[in-house]
Amino acid sequence: EGVDAGGLTKEWFMLLVRELMNPVYGMFAREPDAAAFWFSPVSLEASSQYFLVGVVVGLALYNSVILDLHLPLAVYKKLLRATVYHHPAPAPGAAAAPTLVCGARAPPAAAAEAREPVYGLLSPSAQLRYQINEMLTDVAEFRPQLARGLHQLLQHRADDVEDVFGLTFEASYDAHGEVVTVPLVPNGGAIAVTSGNRVEYVVRYLQWVLNDAVAKQFDPFRRGFYYVCGSNALALFKPEEIELMVHGSGADWDPRELRALTEYDGFGSVPDAHPLVAWFWDALAEMPPPDRRCLLSFATGTDRMPMFAAERMRLKLALLGADHRRLPVAHTCFNQLGLWLYRSKAELQDRLQVAIHESEGFGLR
Repeated sequence: EGVDAGGLTKEWFMLLVRELMNPVYGMFAREPDAAAFWFSPVSLEASSQYFLVGVVVGLALYNSVILDLHLPLAVYKKLLRATVYHHPAPAPGAAAAPTLVCGARAPPAAAAEAREPVYGLLSPSAQLRYQINEMLTDVAEFRPQLARGLHQLLQHRADDVEDVFGLTFEASYDAHGEVVTVPLVPNGGAIAVTSGNRVEYVVRYLQWVLNDAVAKQFDPFRRGFYYVCGSNALALFKPEEIELMVHGSGADWDPRELRALTEYDGFGSVPDAHPLVAWFWDALAEMPPPDRRCLLSFATGTDRMPMFAAERMRLKLALLGADHRRLPVAHTCFNQLGLWLYRSKAELQDRLQVAIHESEGFGLR
């Protein structure tokens, strides 16, 4: 019988999520210059499919499995507080040209109480600027062009907004090659965006993107997530912390930290004195960050470091034998990487490169 010490579970989740995020299925979409996927408003999949995706994310979180899930922070904010982006639209003429810094992450706002100590002291116009900046920053993760365009609209100083931008109170999206327009207010196609109402337009547009456009997709996804993770304990976390627990840290990591946690098998009583061990850690230190992530994925089933990596990420390095012609072997069940007795550091590096870039599942691509 097989034994799964965690690695197989991680790899199963990794391959499953990779398929779920595949644009071929149309459940999630990603713009060419975007950092994250977003729910596709034109998906043909039933709501039950999004419910199952939410269940998968919840199961991964429950089992402390890191997912290769490129979803924006907005998803985790909406998971923790469904009404986080439901701000009242400003009256026409209010805060006509707020000063915004598009791309600077606003303070976390997953729960109202998390920002009340400071947020409640702000003036209404300052609160409006805060809300718009937060929504613009979050939308920029998955629709950067739209965020830049709305930012430019708000920063336009001249009083010729209607002539320069030529906008009306409508939103648009691509539906399988056709552009579909949606009114943001009743009879929105007949209402021009001017210097006096552009803030209302931006707020309504952002709320449409974050809420209305994907309600049919996000609502079942949220239900699926809470079907597994229905505990009130989630309210104790910030969105950024939930994101880190689900997605792990994408930052580069120091090989010396992993070395301090590594166990050895077959290298004698003093593993650090073995040439192959020294070559391996030298090779790992010389790898560019993308290759280090590939090696981590090859050996452990995930290319990302978990929270509290020093406590939960342990690698086992094993000496398999003297056949230097063979490639390294990984047992992701146990986070074990098996090496053969290679004759030089260059030979080790060559075998590692082939193994980490040409393998998938239980064999080569």
